[in-house]
Amino acid sequence: MEGIVKGIIKLNPLTEIIFLVSVSVVSFTNDNLTIDIIILLIVAIAASLLGLVKTSTKALLLFALLQGIKHIILPSLPDIISANFGLLVIHAPKLIPIFLVGQILVKTNPIRSIMYALKRLHLPDSLIIPLAISIRYFPTLREEYNLISDAVKIRGVTGLKKIELGLVPLIVTASNTADELAQAITVRGIENPARKIFVDNVSFGLWDGVIVALCILMLFIVKLKLFL
Repeated sequence: MEGIVKGIIKLNPLTEIIFLVSVSVVSFTNDNLTIDIIILLIVAIAASLLGLVKTSTKALLLFALLQGIKHIILPSLPDIISANFGLLVIHAPKLIPIFLVGQILVKTNPIRSIMYALKRLHLPDSLIIPLAISIRYFPTLREEYNLISDAVKIRGVTGLKKIELGLVPLIVTASNTADELAQAITVRGIENPARKIFVDNVSFGLWDGVIVALCILMLFIVKLKLFL
C-alpha cells in the first residue's frame, strides 16, 4: 500500500466528502465549458496544495487533450466516427474533476478516517464496510499486478504464454487478498455493535471552511448561472 500523501494543507475527510459530492453534482448539472474549467482549476489547485501535484497536472493535461479532440479533431471526422466517439469525448472531461477529488479523499486519509467521516454522515455499515474494503483492495491488487508483470518480463516470456503466466497468478492473488482483507477487518471487530472510538484528529480548520465555502459558491454559480 502506498503511504498517505501530505501537502501544504490538510483537510478533514468529511470536508473532502462534501467536496466530492458538490463537484459531482455541479459537473453533471451544467453544460457550460467555462464552469467545467473553473471547477477543474479549483480541484487541481486544492489537490496540489494537498500534495497531489503530479495527479492534478495529469488531470489538466488530459482535460486539455479531450477538449482539443472535441473541438478540433471530431468536427473534421466522418459522421459515423464522430457519433461513436463523440459521446465519450463529451462526457469524459466531466469525470476528471470527480476522479481527482476521489484521489484526494483516498490518498490523503487513512481508511479509518474515511470510515469515521462516513459514520458522521450516519451512513449504514452495510455501505461503509464494502466501501472501506474496496478502497484497500484495489490498490493492493494493483501492486500485486505490477509485481507479477515485472516477474514475467524478467523471465522474457512473450505471446499468449505471457497472458497465461500473468493472469492465473493475478486471479489467485485477487482471491487471497480478498480473504486476507475480510479476516483482517473481522479481527479488528468491525462486526462489534458497540460504538467505535477514533483517535485521529479530524477537527475542522480554516482550510475546511474555505473548501466548504467554495462548494457553496460552485452550487450557486450553477444554480443561478452567475458570471456567465
